[in-house]
Amino acid sequence: MVTGATESSMSSRLHVGNLADPATEDLGAAWAHDVANALRAQTRGIVGAWPGTLREARSRVLVGLPAARRSAVDAVALEAMSRAVYNAARRCWDAISEPDLEP
Repeated sequence: MVTGATESSMSSRLHVGNLADPATEDLGAAWAHDVANALRAQTRGIVGAWPGTLREARSRVLVGLPAARRSAVDAVALEAMSRAVYNAARRCWDAISEPDLEP
């Protein structure tokens, strides 16, 4: 889960239609670290491919958007931002996870 301070910081920077915004990278990285921390808390390893979904990315984007801007997001923009956040999370996960060596 994104912490309150981090979430409000990202909310103020995440803008509709600005996919190059560092906030999408920040949101994706925060998501990957949240998942990694949850697995560590369960004494599970950070191994293998990114376990997130586009549906989860969409939720992260909607939470990250300022409330006043949520209604301005059309389906195409939401999909594009969700993919940007998903891809950022996957890149971060690849950097912190170990490969799954089991066949």
